[in-house]
Amino acid sequence: MIFYSQRRFRKWGFRAILAIILGSIIILAADFTYGLMTVPHKPAQININYYYNLIGSQKVIALTFDDGPSPTKTDAIIKALKKEHVPATFFFMGSHALRYPNLVKEANDNGFEIGNHTFSHAPSVHSSPWRLRLELNITDTIIEAVTHTPIRLYRPPFLLDIGGDPTTTTGSRPQLSWATKDGYVVVGADVDPKDWTAGSSTQVVDDLVAKLSNGGHIVLLHDGSSEQHTVDALPGIIRELRSRGYTFATVSQVLGLDATKDFHLTKNLRAGDVDTTTDTSIYKLQRFLVMEGYPINDDRGVFGANTEKALTAWQTEQRITRDTAGQVGTYTRLVIEQRLKATMYQPIKASHLGAAYIFSWVTHFFIIAAPIVAQIVLVTVSTVLILVAVRLLLTLILRGVSAIHGTATMPTWTNGITVIIPAYNEEDNIGATVNSVLNSGIEKLEVFVMNDGSKDKTEQIVKEIERQYPKKLWLYNLKNGGKASALNYGFKLAHNEVVVTLDGDTIFDRNTISMLARHFHDPNVAAVAGKVCATRSRNLLNMFQTAEYIISQNMDKHGYNVVNAIGVVPGPVGAWRKSVVLAAGGYSLETLVEDQDLTLALLAAGHRVIYEPKAYAYSETPFTVNDFIKQRFRWIFGTVQCLWKYKHYLFNFRRPALGWVALPNTLIFSILLSLLMPLMDILLIITLFTGLAKSMIIGYLIFAAVDFTYAALAFMQESQRRWLIVLLPLQRLFYRFVICTVVYRSVAKAIEGSEPQWNKVKKRGDAHADHLQMLSENVLEATATATTVHPKLS
Repeated sequence: MIFYSQRRFRKWGFRAILAIILGSIIILAADFTYGLMTVPHKPAQININYYYNLIGSQKVIALTFDDGPSPTKTDAIIKALKKEHVPATFFFMGSHALRYPNLVKEANDNGFEIGNHTFSHAPSVHSSPWRLRLELNITDTIIEAVTHTPIRLYRPPFLLDIGGDPTTTTGSRPQLSWATKDGYVVVGADVDPKDWTAGSSTQVVDDLVAKLSNGGHIVLLHDGSSEQHTVDALPGIIRELRSRGYTFATVSQVLGLDATKDFHLTKNLRAGDVDTTTDTSIYKLQRFLVMEGYPINDDRGVFGANTEKALTAWQTEQRITRDTAGQVGTYTRLVIEQRLKATMYQPIKASHLGAAYIFSWVTHFFIIAAPIVAQIVLVTVSTVLILVAVRLLLTLILRGVSAIHGTATMPTWTNGITVIIPAYNEEDNIGATVNSVLNSGIEKLEVFVMNDGSKDKTEQIVKEIERQYPKKLWLYNLKNGGKASALNYGFKLAHNEVVVTLDGDTIFDRNTISMLARHFHDPNVAAVAGKVCATRSRNLLNMFQTAEYIISQNMDKHGYNVVNAIGVVPGPVGAWRKSVVLAAGGYSLETLVEDQDLTLALLAAGHRVIYEPKAYAYSETPFTVNDFIKQRFRWIFGTVQCLWKYKHYLFNFRRPALGWVALPNTLIFSILLSLLMPLMDILLIITLFTGLAKSMIIGYLIFAAVDFTYAALAFMQESQRRWLIVLLPLQRLFYRFVICTVVYRSVAKAIEGSEPQWNKVKKRGDAHADHLQMLSENVLEATATATTVHPKLS
């Protein structure tokens, strides 16, 4: 009772932890999605007069770089700009920022401005408002996690045909208003030297200089991966612009996004005032009036006649009558402040759910750790490739050794043979199963059908056959205790040293039993595994399983047979030395895979287990995905149980075949690789959507090529159904994700201490149908032979 309580506590405790983790992930994902689709700022509005009337009349240049960050360009550009003390603005793509967060951090730490250039740079980013918002907000999340600075600038990919207007935020393009409504300032460029098509750095410099005019400019350059001459051209660009009297600034400085504080007037003003006594308010007033489109020719810092005239005109336009015309009173100062606040950019962050703060921290951690994550991904992919390649190489070597040695000629086993057939509700196939055994041509044969509490017509069917073969077939009706229990009872009843076992939904080829039994002339052989074949396929899932059986048995078992590392004598077809099995304690009730458990027990005891490829057995496979998952869950959960049970033999030199081949092969390729292989497909999909496919596609192609080679070699050894190899890509994709899910579930169940049941799958009678087909073929073959020998019979 105490043990049961502990196991129950362990089970529900583990599930509670999983529920908490899953719930947290769902909450964070929902909040993140909410944040991505929420407007981060109030609509952006800037005073374009600042650029045209102030900066436009001065020689101020903003250098901008699109399409980065790039490991081969961005770092070199940052160093070149830093050396010349030149500010600049980088418009980074989200996909590149995610991949190279260290370059984003480097640009920010060196004082450079960073803008948003969408996540993917795809032409379709402006296909809808939600798509643009998603692209911009994801990129914001990535960059802000590294820089801790809100992003306010947006440059559309391909400039969205906004031409040479660097301050266009709406215009005739509604797509631009989508961005401004979300709080971004859309930035164009009026100087584009087309550095991505230039043939030399000199051409970049010459093209840029040719497009200059008096006044300020925003220059479009690139730090993507394809620009060959931009880095080399930078020193020449900077030198040439300085020689022409230009100064450098960021885009925000050129557009006056932070200019509100520069125009704050602290004093009332009138004609004759000067900056020295008004806290530079005269200079600020003059800049404001110029920005508003009123040119002033007075000396700097002096409230002269032109300043008074310009101020009067502006007051008239704004209908300011409370103050004396041409003077700055309290009301005039208030109107100036209000106008600046209403037209200058002021970012406002949106409110988020409480979980957003947690997610922000998590995002920040992962973005900063992106290089480490990238290395982990690289190591994971490399590990998968190495494991698959090593497995192929090892199997090929062992398979080659097996082919060189060939199959030794062995005499027929003439002593008695016992066949045990455990059956539970096998009415669809049991008749065919029993008859296929009885028709094997073995003289000294006893067949035991262990009816393990069947509730269908299994008993009646076997009894009817028993009446025909009273000296060969015996039916034992047992209380339901499971397959292992039924087999153990059969072994105790067996009168012969060689015992063959098969499932109640399996049929044997006529020569299968004799092929299995002949190996027992070797006293070292404790068990023989036959070749399991799927019955005739009826749907795509059956075809997938047929291909699986072909690949696993024609490659793995042939190779591992050489080093005595056959890890399982399958339930559908196997032969055992009775004395050895009984000495090992028979089939264990501790795991769900009694056949694998017993096989490992024999290997652990130092016995030899071999594979006989000519001992054919045809077994029915699940025909629905649900039944397939049930079957595989039992197999994999049982495998996990076996690995834990025999863990002390892992990498044990006392039993090298078991410890260095059989167990590692099961652990790595049945469990670990099943968990890792779907990552190859997931990573490929991610890279296709993030524009990083070039870095992944080569590894994926190598992985696919090795996997296909392994399968092709197996199919080359098959005389029939070779065409199934065309289904391999689809089969691999289906198997990888389904088996991965089952493995995760099995490991979780093992951790929580659950004890899954057998989960018997539905049967259709495929073995019965195949047996009838085989009988028909045998009759036709016999008739053809008789016709050849005795022509009159035709």
